[in-house]
Amino acid sequence: MSRASSSVMPLPRLTLPALCLAAVLATGCGSSGSSSENGPLGTIGPVLKSLPTVSGTWGTGHLLQGTVFSAVLTDDGRLAIGAVAPSALYDALSAP
Repeated sequence: MSRASSSVMPLPRLTLPALCLAAVLATGCGSSGSSSENGPLGTIGPVLKSLPTVSGTWGTGHLLQGTVFSAVLTDDGRLAIGAVAPSALYDALSAP
């Protein structure tokens, strides 16, 4: 009997459509809130303040950008989050 070939066949390449999902939520506390434990942001205030400040026609806020998702917490209390580039969040925040 002959031995099976030791070469491995490449797996088929799957291409999925890009995820373009973003949500804008009202949180009730903006990123400009007090950083004291009694303030609206509690102990997370200093962490938010350390994130890059971003702004546009939609207002001002802080950006958290990762490899899987991006998020913007605005000074007026909106949270835009999604598996998209920050520019898509800015567009979503600008929408009426």
